[in-house]
Amino acid sequence: MKTLSRIKNQPVFLFITLLTVFTNLTRVNAQQFKSYTSEGLITYQSDPQIVIELLKKKKKEAILQKDTIQIIKTLISLSAADRAGLAYRDSFINSGEALFIAQEFKNPLLIAKAHEEFGTLHFLFKQDEEAGEHFKKAHNYYSRINLKDSASYAQLYRSHYNLAMYYQRIKNVSELKKQVVVCESLAKKFKIDPIYKLYLDEKLVSELEFNSQFKEALDLLLNICNRMENLKANGNLSVTDNSFFMILYCRTAIDYERQNNYSAAKNYYEKALQIKDSNGENTFYRSFVFLRYADLLSKINDYKNAYLNLQESKLINDTYLNPRNEDTQGFLTIKNRYKDQLQNKNNQLRDQSLKIEKQNQALFRFRFFFFGIVLIAIILGLIFRSKMKTIKHQKEEEITKKQIELKNKELTANMLKLIEKEEIIQTLKSHLENANTDHNTKKVIQQLEKKSVSLWDSFNNQFMELNEHFYDRLQEKSPDLSAADLKVCALIKLNFSGKEMAHLLGISLGSVHVARHRLRKKMNLERDINLTNFINSI
Repeated sequence: MKTLSRIKNQPVFLFITLLTVFTNLTRVNAQQFKSYTSEGLITYQSDPQIVIELLKKKKKEAILQKDTIQIIKTLISLSAADRAGLAYRDSFINSGEALFIAQEFKNPLLIAKAHEEFGTLHFLFKQDEEAGEHFKKAHNYYSRINLKDSASYAQLYRSHYNLAMYYQRIKNVSELKKQVVVCESLAKKFKIDPIYKLYLDEKLVSELEFNSQFKEALDLLLNICNRMENLKANGNLSVTDNSFFMILYCRTAIDYERQNNYSAAKNYYEKALQIKDSNGENTFYRSFVFLRYADLLSKINDYKNAYLNLQESKLINDTYLNPRNEDTQGFLTIKNRYKDQLQNKNNQLRDQSLKIEKQNQALFRFRFFFFGIVLIAIILGLIFRSKMKTIKHQKEEEITKKQIELKNKELTANMLKLIEKEEIIQTLKSHLENANTDHNTKKVIQQLEKKSVSLWDSFNNQFMELNEHFYDRLQEKSPDLSAADLKVCALIKLNFSGKEMAHLLGISLGSVHVARHRLRKKMNLERDINLTNFINSI
């Protein structure tokens, strides 16, 4: 009583207190999330605890059967059931685990649903950035899934509606309008439950309020409330849809309050607080309603009730958001289990990648050294083969050269014998010519001349057979050499003396010396270079 008396005497203090808390909850918008019945595993139950126990049994059965799809669906449904039962800690655990397993299983539809449920929890706790991230990821997966029936189109509608709620929360008017238009188009085209129009009209209320059109916003809100109440009176409103009244009545109260119609505002705040939240998604909104109602009561000087409502709001916040609360501590430390699992997975993948990289590097080094050794072996083999060929060729050339030298020596010896014979024949011929000139003698001399073969022609034919291309190589080095010069070179190569060369060529010894001197000039040989050695090197 002393506390209440003190507050009553200090209305300004209460107003400041309310305003301080209120600034942290200025916008809480309408939502309609999937319930635990969405996956078709269970029907609606009034007691969430019964639902949770049933779903836990289904999860155990799915694990025993190793049915991954059923496990993921059960976890998503469990998360929604935990939300309805206000067990947010467990809800975060189950939704995070569902998302992690779905991504491991690589099922696009289940990944989308898990992202959607995880985004829903973040949205409820006003973690806007995370909520938007998961809603967008869910929408990307839903957009890529092949739409085959009305159920899949309803999923796509739901995804657009989640984005509309997100943009409504962050006051992005242009994106909000886009999502509302898409939702209306999908709803009309695929005949989604007509109640969708009430939820979308509530988004239009936000558009009007963002543009400071508060009178128009109030008129539209009253219209929505009237339509909802008619549906309820006719029995056409589901239990989960009924909780939407809390949002509509509170927003109507706020707009009446803006117009200073405190009586009407008080009436709608009280109506909002009478609505039962069957699916647990308006827990924090109820705290917001208590807070706004307390602020209104302080304005009309009802400080006692203002304090009581403020305490109700504080109780909800302390229960779910106060870090000193034991249950909340567990939630705050475990709600990011999905991110922890992803981090652990990334760490494992990173360690595995490093291990694979090291193995690849080791394999690369092995391959490098192996192919290096093989390449060196091939090169050495080629060098050895080439060297062996060279040695073989050199040996063959040496053998050939020796054979040629031997045959050239034979040719020289034979030629010298022919020269001796020729000299004898010439001596005999001269003797016959000088000794007797009778008819028989002349006849013998004629026969000798007729059968005589040019010594040079005989020599040259054999020489060319033994020294193939000698003349060609010689002319490559000295193109100006004449036929007579080539004859001299051939005889020099076989080491004929000047006298032998003169006899074989039919010239004088002096002419032979002149021919050798002419050869040196044509070949541009220096004084210290031996003509015979030079010709033999060709």
